Amino acid sequence: MRSSMAMVVVLVGATLAGCGEAADPPVYADDLPPAARGFAPAVRTIDDALGPVGFVAADAGAVVWSAPRAGGMSLLARATPRAGTRELVPRFETSVVSDGAFDVGRGSRGRAVVVWTQGCDGPGRCLVQSVALTGGRPRTIARLPDGARSPVAIDGTSLVYVADAAGCNELRLLTLPGGPDSSLGRGTCGSVLQVDVDGSFVAAAVSTEPPGDEDSFPSEAWLSDVRNGGVRIAQVEDAGYSGPDQITQVMLDRGALFTTRLGDSGDQLVRIPVNGGAATRTRVAGSSPAVVARDAGTTYVIDAVKEGRRSALLQYRLDTGR
Repeated sequence: MRSSMAMVVVLVGATLAGCGEAADPPVYADDLPPAARGFAPAVRTIDDALGPVGFVAADAGAVVWSAPRAGGMSLLARATPRAGTRELVPRFETSVVSDGAFDVGRGSRGRAVVVWTQGCDGPGRCLVQSVALTGGRPRTIARLPDGARSPVAIDGTSLVYVADAAGCNELRLLTLPGGPDSSLGRGTCGSVLQVDVDGSFVAAAVSTEPPGDEDSFPSEAWLSDVRNGGVRIAQVEDAGYSGPDQITQVMLDRGALFTTRLGDSGDQLVRIPVNGGAATRTRVAGSSPAVVARDAGTTYVIDAVKEGRRSALLQYRLDTGR
């Protein structure tokens, strides 16, 4: 099944490249060579009192994660690598990836902020909330149109969000504040799980519609260069009902797209250079990794322990020689 599907996806990806140029074919993790070097030992444990699973995001020197505090789920932050931990948003209820992740990036004023959606997956108005890493009250920075949904990602004045278009999710780019608002497009028809934006590049992790009567749900990583337009499929996996091989996260860091791919023998971090070049894969550090974030060459892993009843946030250096 994999070989026939991959052939179709290569053709689709080529037609979605911007400016009429031929796109690099999508990578498939099992075909990639391992990175020359892998994760160095853990630099430190940031938080060892997380619940069964949480979410983590990192950018601009900051790392933010969700963790149980005082009977609810709070948003915790470390604003700089040398800063201590602070409670940023008490009783922040987002606790797992599938519920809609938050994102860390530079805001329109150049300061590191956290953004998330409110009301976008229901009948209410779709709002984008933001809070600075220095603290303060969350504020609304955008009101998204009907059909918008989570997740969102921010970098400066660029806000990436997801919209429903004829039953398929597409990526959209809103320039803050107030527009313009433009479509970046999509790869194969599917549901976007998570997005990231860094400069002119936008990425998404997507669970796609099964082809025909196939008994699987292919998973894709989309990549867009907004200077050229269009979305290409950078990675494709044959995810089944139980989840192995699904691409759950995307991260743009230091000129590369990193994706987290679930696996039976350990989760993998796939590195795909955004401007072309050889892709590689590395086993995600930790005994039972659940969620991953990456910033400036440092990788943050939420590692499930105690048979999944508790988890810890660990900081690693991914030593690939790059």
